Amino acid sequence: LDAKVRKSLREQLKEIQKETNVTTIFVTHDQEEALTISDRVFIMDKGDIVQVGTPEEIYTNPKTVFMAQFIGNYNILKDEETRKVFGNEIFGNIAIRPEAIYVREIERNYNLDDFILKKGIVKDFSILGNVIRYFIECKGVSLRVDLLNRGLGKLYEIGSVLDLMFLKKEIKYY
Repeated sequence: LDAKVRKSLREQLKEIQKETNVTTIFVTHDQEEALTISDRVFIMDKGDIVQVGTPEEIYTNPKTVFMAQFIGNYNILKDEETRKVFGNEIFGNIAIRPEAIYVREIERNYNLDDFILKKGIVKDFSILGNVIRYFIECKGVSLRVDLLNRGLGKLYEIGSVLDLMFLKKEIKYY
């Protein structure tokens, strides 16, 4: 099915579930579909259930590197890469979602205690509609950073140097 029809069918199926209050098992390989339609998600790897939770729990708190790679576009850094980016501030194998890395805007106030600040250079970007995915190099490590597409004049050009803000509570350690 094309994307538009699939989305419509997902919405209809969810409505039927609500109206009939019936338990439904829906099997899919499409992560967006699983998160959209489900109250509880069971993720399997090689025949074993590796994580169970609400869509929010599954997406925001993957229990393993496999889960982080499977369920989203997490930036997965091995200890060596973590040390390159963060120096002595943090170390170890980590994962961080692209939308949990912010770009510091001068006119906004932040509680900087919540963040780790680093500089990065825009190497490329893709406009995904309402989101712009930036490919940013930070101390030799490639990172994906997703920002809302706020319209014309808000695009960071290739070569732009940005102040990246890593939200500490969103960094997952493995």
